[in-house]
Amino acid sequence: MMQQTKKILTKLRLINWHYFADETITLKNTNLFSGENGAGKSTILDAIQLVLTTNSRKFNQAANAESRRTLKSYVRGKTGEEGSEYLRTGAVISYIALEVYEESRQRYFVLGVKMDSPDPESDIRKKWFCEEGTLDRLIFTVNNKPATDEQFRNGSKKVQTITQATEAKDRFLKRLGSLQYTSFGELLAKSIAFKPMNNVKSFVSQYILPEKAINTDDLRENIRQLQEMRGIVDAVRKQVLALDEIRETYRSILRYDDQILVIDLLLKIAECEDAKATAAKKERQHNIEQQNLNVYEQTRSRLDAEIESQNKLYLEVCTALNSGETARMIQQIQNDLESKAKDRSHCDGKIKILKEQLLRLRAALQLISNPGSVLADDFIALGRTEMSAERRNAVVTELEQICRNADDETQSSLIDLKGNYKELTERLTKLSEEIKKLEQNQITFDPNVTALKAAIEQEFTARGIRSDVHILADLLEVIDSRWQNAVEGYLNTQRFHIIVEPKYYDIAAMVYDKHK
Repeated sequence: MMQQTKKILTKLRLINWHYFADETITLKNTNLFSGENGAGKSTILDAIQLVLTTNSRKFNQAANAESRRTLKSYVRGKTGEEGSEYLRTGAVISYIALEVYEESRQRYFVLGVKMDSPDPESDIRKKWFCEEGTLDRLIFTVNNKPATDEQFRNGSKKVQTITQATEAKDRFLKRLGSLQYTSFGELLAKSIAFKPMNNVKSFVSQYILPEKAINTDDLRENIRQLQEMRGIVDAVRKQVLALDEIRETYRSILRYDDQILVIDLLLKIAECEDAKATAAKKERQHNIEQQNLNVYEQTRSRLDAEIESQNKLYLEVCTALNSGETARMIQQIQNDLESKAKDRSHCDGKIKILKEQLLRLRAALQLISNPGSVLADDFIALGRTEMSAERRNAVVTELEQICRNADDETQSSLIDLKGNYKELTERLTKLSEEIKKLEQNQITFDPNVTALKAAIEQEFTARGIRSDVHILADLLEVIDSRWQNAVEGYLNTQRFHIIVEPKYYDIAAMVYDKHK
């Protein structure tokens, strides 16, 4: 059965129709036509009836059942006066057009008729048209004259007309929603009558309601279909509830995913703090190596002074040799020089190692946040000889204290993070188990429900009763998976009711009263 959509009459265009030369009437919601006799009320209704029924045999039936108005009297504008029978002489072109709004598709279309009267004696030729779009798009007049067939256009496209009334009638009724002409034409003719109503019931039965026998079989079928639709609606409502539960579970899973991301972030932070602790350890090693470097630098300076002294002594020895002194003194000096050279080589190796360690410790120090601007400048100057030994020792001591504090803070943060990580890991494990049970269709009951079940079983055991205690959800088995969510949604919290044999109900109720 085709679904009927609402069609709304929004505008009416009348050109050379009785006393209307060129008039556009805008209609909205409910409209009231009022006026004296002969003002044109029924003229408007006849124009609408002519287009919608394509029947030009009966006019003015709304006001006068014995009316003798004809299509020619409307087109030429019959006056009834002697010597001037019609308002319009010669060739006359008339238009009636109805603009209709199709609510479901939100678009307009126009139904209408073009009437040509070559002279007062000839029959009027009617040409019907059905066009998509608004009434304003159609060109009805050119140079203040009704448009001819060639001039009649919808925008830039020529309007195609229909010459046969039966073809136009079928086309119009189909465009209006596949209406049945017999019932539509009769009801339309009845609906436009505005005669006095002496008996409302008789008016409704004769003029509004169609004469149609009641088919009880159709009524029973409609009632059956209505009941079936109610059942379908109830089933869909249950499925919607089940879908709401699924959506809430999905949201919970998303929240768990967010918690996992937070845990990963905390682990990254812990790794960063561990790197800071390693840097602090390297810094302490740097302090020790720097102190050793200072000692080696002092030793080197002392050795340089001794070498210079030995060089002077060497010159003296050479002078003594030249003067003929003993070879014993020469041998002793050569031995001293070899010993000093070995000491210097050993000190140079240690100094090189200490400088490399100083560079590594300096890079590690950059990982410590806010080491202090003065300390950083002094640290850069540690490898230079112009810093005094006293200032160098003070800088090393201060740096060692900063590293020790950073290490303490790092250890404390690491302990806290490990505790949080353990707690979050336990929660994640618990949630993962619950999700796994949900995926395996294993129901996770509220702890209060399982505790009550255990208390009832314990009471039964104490009284020597051998009877099983069940939770309703454990006893349910929906074979058709399509109904599973619907049944669970319908039961809701009733799924968690405790089931016992009827004869032990009082004992179970007593246990419930104790534990609720």
